Amino acid sequence: MFKMKENILKIHISRPLEEVWGFVLDSRNISKWFDSIAEEIPSEVPARKGTTLKNRAPNSKIWNEYEVTDYELNKKFILSQVRGGV
Repeated sequence: MFKMKENILKIHISRPLEEVWGFVLDSRNISKWFDSIAEEIPSEVPARKGTTLKNRAPNSKIWNEYEVTDYELNKKFILSQVRGGV
């Protein structure tokens, strides 16, 4: 059986949760906090379960696609890769 790689990012930020959540989930900000992504395009705003996100790395023309598979406002945001690189 194939086990998917899991990435968990934990960080403490001294700002209100709602402000941080809004910043992180705004695709226009992705390259400000995730340096391996240059650009991201959501299928809808705000993101929710079922939203797809297309993104690409700096200096790359290859787009990866992810789907939001679980979402709870200010609590949980889980993506699963639909297509693209590793």
